[in-house]
Amino acid sequence: MITFSDNGETACINAEDHNVCDDTGVPQFVFSYSAGTFVRDRKASNSKQAPLYSLPPKPFGIAHLGIVDKNKDTLPITITTSIVYENPQIEEGENARPKASSVTLNVSVSKLVPNVSYKLYKYDNEAKIPTSSFNLNAKNAISVKSISSATGSYAF
Repeated sequence: MITFSDNGETACINAEDHNVCDDTGVPQFVFSYSAGTFVRDRKASNSKQAPLYSLPPKPFGIAHLGIVDKNKDTLPITITTSIVYENPQIEEGENARPKASSVTLNVSVSKLVPNVSYKLYKYDNEAKIPTSSFNLNAKNAISVKSISSATGSYAF
């Protein structure tokens, strides 16, 4: 499932067509889609019956709220982006995607024990992420970085 909040950006726009508001007219903030229904080409996305949000068939990114961690060995990581909106925005009924723009990711690891060394693993394939024994499975990562912090958090 892909779940996100648009912070009320849609504010009941096209509620009749898209079922964005409930019976009270209150805007829906959180949207959930299965990965299979979230991916649609432009024609399918422009359909009056289409859900409000979608991603194009050629993936350009993915976000995880967390990994499967059977032994609770991992620590929270927060990722924020330098922009929080699409700019330029696609025009109503337009079939051409807007020109891509660069995005800077800010990554922060929290709940570190001060002055203890940790390993930060980076993967390029979701199927290679282990569910336990992360250090023993380090060969699956494309990079391994040692980190530590005097404050209990680490940002890069």
